Amino acid sequence: AIEALNKSIRMGLTGDDTYNFLGSCYFNKADFRMAIDMYNKALEKNPAQPDVLNNLASAYGSIHDYNNAILTFKKSADLNPSNPQTYYFLGLSYQNIGDAVNAKVNFDKAAVLQNQGK
Repeated sequence: AIEALNKSIRMGLTGDDTYNFLGSCYFNKADFRMAIDMYNKALEKNPAQPDVLNNLASAYGSIHDYNNAILTFKKSADLNPSNPQTYYFLGLSYQNIGDAVNAKVNFDKAAVLQNQGK
C-alpha cells in the first residue's frame, strides 16, 4: 500500500485522503514519525479534517508527545464536537501527563456523547 500510494503521489494523483491513508500505513508499521509527516501533509491540503487530526494526535501520543496530542485532539473536537472518541483519547492524553482533573472532564464528556448515540 505504501508503494502504491507513493506512486500515486509521484504521478500527482492525490486526493484529500491520500496522505491520510499513507500516514495510517506508517502508523500501522509503528513508524510514527513518518506517520506524523504524512498526516501533516494531509492537513496542509485541507486543515479541516477531524479524522486526520485524530490520527495525528494518536501518532503524537504513540511517541509520548502528549502536549501536541492534546493540542491536536482539541482542534479535532473544535471541528467535530460530537465525536466521543476524540474526548476519550483527549482524556487519556491528559491522564498520561498526570492531569486527572482534565482527564475526568474529557472521559465524562466522551461517556455523555457515547450514551447520546445509543
